[in-house]
Amino acid sequence: MAELIEQTRDKLVLRKMIAAPRKEVFDAWLDAEGMKHWMCPGNTLTAEAQIDARVGGAFRIVMKGANQDADHTGVYRLIEPPSKLTFTWISKATDRAETLVTVELFDRDGQTELILAHERLPTPEATEKHKGWLQIVDKLAAYAEQRTRDFRMVLSFNAPASKLYEQFATGQGVRNWWTRFCEMEEKGRREGFIPVSQGRFLRHRESSQARAGALRGMGMYRFQAPRKLRVHRPARLDRHPAAIRDRRHRRRQIAAHLHSRRSVAARMLRGML
Repeated sequence: MAELIEQTRDKLVLRKMIAAPRKEVFDAWLDAEGMKHWMCPGNTLTAEAQIDARVGGAFRIVMKGANQDADHTGVYRLIEPPSKLTFTWISKATDRAETLVTVELFDRDGQTELILAHERLPTPEATEKHKGWLQIVDKLAAYAEQRTRDFRMVLSFNAPASKLYEQFATGQGVRNWWTRFCEMEEKGRREGFIPVSQGRFLRHRESSQARAGALRGMGMYRFQAPRKLRVHRPARLDRHPAAIRDRRHRRRQIAAHLHSRRSVAARMLRGML
């Protein structure tokens, strides 16, 4: 839990230790897409943000609740990656007065110590209302820590983005690179490209001479053609209890898994060209 370390008539200061690199935490403050997951105090369900991430640039954050929305605006006064961020903060809860928020991040052996100070609050009542920052930084910590555990891989291809997208978003495209032995069943399929976000389920079965039997998996695709595709699919490694019990064995499994991803990328490139 975040710790409130100072409260006066017009100021709040809080502290939070986050098990994530400082850069990851800093970047989250300027990521409009990611904010919907953590800029959500109290009964807020999600948040929509518009950010001009530069000194003098403005932002707008709308915290959306079940019954009402809360609009917040401000301007960035200082951006010093990955250690310090200062911005003004104006909302109904500040009586539309301009207040000042400073976020400082300190590296603590690979973890991050976050100190957030909210100053120039107009009344003690307004100061009390802004204890919602405690919930916000707790959710930020959970978000950053989860992203740190995620596996990410950056690959470059000498091909148009639309062509690469097609290799992921269509059954025929996936057959080009996933494996030589692949059966597919697509649910909710619509012909042609899907220009807006939409989910569909895909089930596939793989088999090869190196495996006995077949592996089955199901996942949900979310499309934002032609630039973004999100795939939710059960991790194959998690199906092996021995890998979970034995950390050294799990590390070997992960290394093998990453090597196989590179092989998949190579097959995909050949299928595209």
